[in-house]
Amino acid sequence: MYQSRTRRIAKWTGLTTLGLLFAVLVANQQWGIDCIINDTYISMETGGLWMGSLPVGEYDGFFDVHRVNPGIVWWIRRYELGALNQPGWFLILPLWPLVVAIAIPTAWFWRRDRRHPPGHCKRCGYDLTGNVTGVCSECGEAN
Repeated sequence: MYQSRTRRIAKWTGLTTLGLLFAVLVANQQWGIDCIINDTYISMETGGLWMGSLPVGEYDGFFDVHRVNPGIVWWIRRYELGALNQPGWFLILPLWPLVVAIAIPTAWFWRRDRRHPPGHCKRCGYDLTGNVTGVCSECGEAN
């Protein structure tokens, strides 16, 4: 009972999290959110989480929602702001690996908890019509 309850919670939590991440990825194709506190820069846009460090005090307390060009961040990137004669850097982390990391175990939980119709093996789903032994001839499970 405990394992099935844990699996049920895990699969619904995974599905809900995937739905929220998908909504964020879709919204990030049109809108970006920037937040700067002290010298820390955090942004979400184009399917990625942008983090970085800016010159201290220059943009403190900045929050912005803005339109972005559609696209997606596929790989981790790092940019230095040295070319602009400013000390600072940006690190861009794509969100798609997080989606994959949550989708795989969620799909596994959903597949594991699939139900078989009456007259089929509870373990593998094999049709037991005509089987009088009470043991599945496919996987050996007692039914």
